[in-house]
Parts: sequence; C-alpha cells; structure tokens
Amino acid sequence: MKKLPGLVRRSDYYPLLVMQVGEDEITERSPKAIKRDFRALGRLVEGSGVQVVFSSIPSVAGNSTERGRKTHLVNRWLKDWCHWSNFGFFDHGEVYTAPGLLAAGGSQLSQRGKRILGHELVGLIERALN
Repeated sequence: MKKLPGLVRRSDYYPLLVMQVGEDEITERSPKAIKRDFRALGRLVEGSGVQVVFSSIPSVAGNSTERGRKTHLVNRWLKDWCHWSNFGFFDHGEVYTAPGLLAAGGSQLSQRGKRILGHELVGLIERALN
C-alpha cells in the first residue's frame, strides 16, 4: 500500500493492474487490517480508467491451519468486495495445494508452482488485454 503511489501515477497509462498480496501478509497481519488495505488500494485506483484485478491469496498451507483459515476468510471477502466494487477478481483456488507445487515445509511455492503461477498470470493478462 505504501509503495503504490510511487509506482502507479494517475498521469501514466496502465491498461491493467494486477494486485497480489504476499503470503507473508496473512501470517503477519489480521484479516481486518488486510481488508482495510484492500479497500485503500481500491480507493487509490478507482476512477483511474485502469482495468484492475485483485488476485486471491494462494492457499498454500491448507485450510486446517490458522494461516489457511485466514487465507480462506480473506479470499471469500475479497471476491465479494471485488464484485461489489467493480474490480476484477482472479481466483487461484486450491491449485497450489496439489503435490509437487509446494516447497519443503508447505509455506512457499516450489519452482514448478512458481512456473504455474506465472502461466496463470500470463493467461489473465492475455484475456484482459484482448
């Protein structure tokens, strides 16, 4: 949130902005604080004429952990908020919980998982700009 005003200026032209929260945010911050930041980002970019897509937080830890529960809670809220606010929503779903897509420890994506994420984002960009 703090870096966005320096990265995105209303005078510049961006056909598409994809906002993705880092996985560290889920462990370090409360869902209430994360939602507040999403709303602030939305206010910053609304009316700019830019196509904005908020990306779900990838579910990498499983729903049995506190982190997984918070991820699910924020993603469910984010999907509804995006719809209500006329922003796009890109849902990663549970794809990263598949075997081989997580690095040892289960809290980060493996190289294969990162490649799949990259391909997903390329597809999103192609669909949005065409």
